[in-house]
Amino acid sequence: MDPKVDDKIVAGEETKVDQYDVGQHVYESSKKLWAFGKGVFFFKPFLNITEGVASKLLGLTTGMELTDVDQKFVKPALAGLDESFLNPSISKVVHVILPYYMKTDQTIRPIVEEIAPKVLKPLDALRGEKKDDNEEETEGKDEKKPTKLTKSAVPEGEKPPVALVQ
Repeated sequence: MDPKVDDKIVAGEETKVDQYDVGQHVYESSKKLWAFGKGVFFFKPFLNITEGVASKLLGLTTGMELTDVDQKFVKPALAGLDESFLNPSISKVVHVILPYYMKTDQTIRPIVEEIAPKVLKPLDALRGEKKDDNEEETEGKDEKKPTKLTKSAVPEGEKPPVALVQ
């Protein structure tokens, strides 16, 4: 384990709690999905009947409407759940995993960046792209295409910067 992460956990340092608000996002997304479903021909009658029955039962038992319950009870309860439990839990997991992710990324990325072009090079031939082996690539640079040098263009005693054309 990474000692920096363990020290933070053992020392009980206060870490910043990020605001993910998962409970509120899930609730709002389900409401949007319900509204979308009411626009679909096949589901519309079932969703309207269900919403009508729920609204009627709520009105008879509590005297409140669905929108009132949503604003006064459901949203504040979800905000409290997010604030007291979900956000701190997710934040702690992220802060514990993030250093390991960064270390793994630093280790694996150079390997992938080195191997991937070599492994994927045969696919260029399948697509019909043909590259000259005597030219160096300048990927991601705003430079001119590499120049082919002849032996006479290189002074004696110096190595040519690119492969020479015979």
